[in-house]
Amino acid sequence: DIELILCTIPTTPVINNNYKNAWVKNSGYRYIDFASAVGADTSGNWFNGMLSSDNVHPTEQGAKALYGRVLTDFPEIMTSN
Repeated sequence: DIELILCTIPTTPVINNNYKNAWVKNSGYRYIDFASAVGADTSGNWFNGMLSSDNVHPTEQGAKALYGRVLTDFPEIMTSN
């Protein structure tokens, strides 16, 4: 009873994940859209304040947006058995 849940990876100014994200979105599997959570476009621009100064990792604000996206795209994760 395991369901595979994929996720997009936000493209950054130094790491291009566009090909991976296109594959995830077209795979037919459910996925968590982390890229859209932080507003990552194909050039690696994120919503203001969400990308840390290393241009790879999210800030605290960005991490909260990623967490929120998990709850939006995969709400049953909060269900306890």
